[in-house]
Amino acid sequence: MYKSLTIVALIVFFLAGQVSANSHVDIDFNDDRIVNKADEDLFRMQWGMQEGDPNWDEKFDLNGDRVIDHSDLGIFTRQLPANYLDNVDPDFSDDGIVNLADYDLFVMQWGTRAGDENWDAKFDLDGDRVIGLGDYDIFVFNWGKTFPVPLSERDVLVALYNATDGLNWTNNTNWLSNNDISTWYGVSVSNGLVTGLVLAGNQLTGEIPKELGNLTNLEELNLSFNKLSGEIPAALGNLSNLKKLWLVGNQLSGALPEELGNLTNLEVLILNYNQLSGPLPQSLTSLAKLMSFSFGRGTDLCAPSDAAFQTWLQGIADTDGPTCSE
Repeated sequence: MYKSLTIVALIVFFLAGQVSANSHVDIDFNDDRIVNKADEDLFRMQWGMQEGDPNWDEKFDLNGDRVIDHSDLGIFTRQLPANYLDNVDPDFSDDGIVNLADYDLFVMQWGTRAGDENWDAKFDLDGDRVIGLGDYDIFVFNWGKTFPVPLSERDVLVALYNATDGLNWTNNTNWLSNNDISTWYGVSVSNGLVTGLVLAGNQLTGEIPKELGNLTNLEELNLSFNKLSGEIPAALGNLSNLKKLWLVGNQLSGALPEELGNLTNLEVLILNYNQLSGPLPQSLTSLAKLMSFSFGRGTDLCAPSDAAFQTWLQGIADTDGPTCSE
């Protein structure tokens, strides 16, 4: 039903929003005194219902027309708390505003799932690993809103330099200079875009900045044998073209972020000799191209024992690491 999304849906959304702008409806469907994802999930389950259907519930018919459709969606999203969608960015075209250019890109991703050939995690606004109604809800809620324009490639590199004490790197040749970034030590560039960042054994100290997630053309990231600490930023899951990720020999801590499962082009993932801990996220099973995966030496990471995860792990040509105890 939703594969034929059109701009008409957006128009309906705004009309519904205008009708409800000065009124309040109760969207706390589970009566727990807070509007959250549980209410959103209940609303989705009622989508398309009409009065008389076996599972019909009139409390979801927010505009009283006896069918749960885009008009109710418009009212529902207008009533969401102001901070409900603080961590999403549906400005897919990076032009600073959510508009038709973003809508066209969104429709092209409709129905794709994590692991599909053309999957792009940035369109998964609700984080459920499939582009569907939940993402559409969030997208139309943000229609017309402005967002900061993403950092340039140079800005991202500067953020890395500043976050990891670049002044005291072993080699920081040309970094922060006006020379083309292709001349900066450890940086590989193709058509003006950063495709490689190899700074192994270069005395980087501090935390990996989340800004690295903006280098979406990056194919290799090697930060091994430094003194990096803190958690691996979830933003690295935005590096959809990444093939090799080397983080061995640092002081990184915490659990692996679920978002690493978005790196569907990844072939090499090396994590040994860090302070990482906990079970590997189930999302990693989306990494169908992974050929080398090392996580067991010098860490407290472990692989889930369920059959699906173990089958995926055994399909990797070169891997090591323990299985979590029951």
